[in-house]
Parts: sequence; C-alpha cells; structure tokens
Amino acid sequence: MMASPAVLSPSFFNLYDDLEHDAAGLEDSSARLQVAKAMREASKQALAIHQKSLRSTRALIKEQTERIDLVSKHWFYGTTLLQPQLWWRGGCQGKIERARAKLNKAQEQDLPVIIQTIHQAQTVELPQREAEVQKQLGRFELSANAASEREVLRQQAFREYPSPQLLQLQHQEHAIEKEIKFSQREATTLEDIIAKLFEARKI
Repeated sequence: MMASPAVLSPSFFNLYDDLEHDAAGLEDSSARLQVAKAMREASKQALAIHQKSLRSTRALIKEQTERIDLVSKHWFYGTTLLQPQLWWRGGCQGKIERARAKLNKAQEQDLPVIIQTIHQAQTVELPQREAEVQKQLGRFELSANAASEREVLRQQAFREYPSPQLLQLQHQEHAIEKEIKFSQREATTLEDIIAKLFEARKI
C-alpha cells in the first residue's frame, strides 16, 4: 500500500473520493457475491442429479441387456411353458419385447439427453457460474479494501486535524484516566493500611 498523501492536500481529497466511490458498492457487491455462490451451488447440485441419473440409466441398460440375453438363451427362463407368470403376457417373447422396448428407450432417448446435459453443465454452465463468482469476489474485495483504506485516511485526518469537540472529548478521556489511576493508587494504599491494622490487632 502506497503512503497516504498529506492530509488536506488536493491529492488526499482526490484519493478519499476515489475510495469513497469504490467502497460505495460494498453492500451491493456482497449481496451479488452471495447470489453468484448460490447459483454455482445450485448448478453443482443439478449436475450431481444428472450424474446419478446417468448411473441409473446405464444400470437399466445393463439389466435389460442381460434380461434379453437370459430369456433368449436359458433353457428354463426362456421356455414359456415353464414360466406360468408369462402365459397371459405374451410368454417369453413378450418379456423380451418389453425388455427391448425399455432398452431402446434408454439407449436412444434417455442416455443421449443425459450425456448432453452433463456435458453442457461441465463445459458451459459451471465454468460460467465459477467465472461469475470470481468476478463478484473481485468486486467485493475492491470495495472492502477501499472501505478499509478510506477509514485509515479518515482516522489520519482526525488525528492530525481534530475538531474542537474531539479535542474536548480527548481531554475528558485523559482526565478520567488520571482519576482512575489515582483512585487505584488510593485504593491500594487503603488496602495496605487496613492490612496493617489487622496485623496490629493480632499482636
């Protein structure tokens, strides 16, 4: 941080005004930062949901593929006569067709949409959300630093050019501090006297 210009100089007031301008948006930049973080978190949660859906869809594809293979080839599960629960549902062929319909829907409709959604989230949406967070964080830090530096200048001006009211308060503060120290010394002396009186009574 550069040294502050002399108090009451034109450069001092110019710097103070610049800092005032930068610090003015502190509350707003804080709110915008929180919004940006919330939106980033929402995008992360949405991505997690899509990734869970992807795992479920792939598990469904594996399940239906294995079911079709089992019913097509197994001597027991692939024989309609031995599967009474399928007699009124198209037999083993009906079961294969239902499994194939689920498989086709998962592979041709659901899976491409989910993959595209995840790709969009990972390559476009989340990077945009993160960039917005960093942008708002930069603005917030600029405002916060400006507010801090402005306060330093204000305190410097007060120290070097105190107002009559401030001088009066400072004098009163010094007087009170003196009275407190005096009272502490008197209290210590009084305690010593009392202690000596108790000692004298014991003799």
